Amino acid sequence: MGQDAARGRSAPSSDARGRAGWRGFYDRNPFVALGIAAGVGYILGGGLRTELTQRALKLGVKAFVMPALEARLGDLVKDRQE
Repeated sequence: MGQDAARGRSAPSSDARGRAGWRGFYDRNPFVALGIAAGVGYILGGGLRTELTQRALKLGVKAFVMPALEARLGDLVKDRQE
């Protein structure tokens, strides 16, 4: 702080330093931070091996991955025919 004060600059406050880390992230995105915490807790609690997770993954693949793959493969076939 001595050199900064001599040059007319003040040292960063502890509040400014704290906002740069996880607290700042939480302040800006509280629901995202809580979702991440819940997800980590679910994984650490052994939730990946449950039937509920397996069903959710299957549903996600059917709802999002398969349509995206079908669209991409359709584009490839269409390009190939032209």
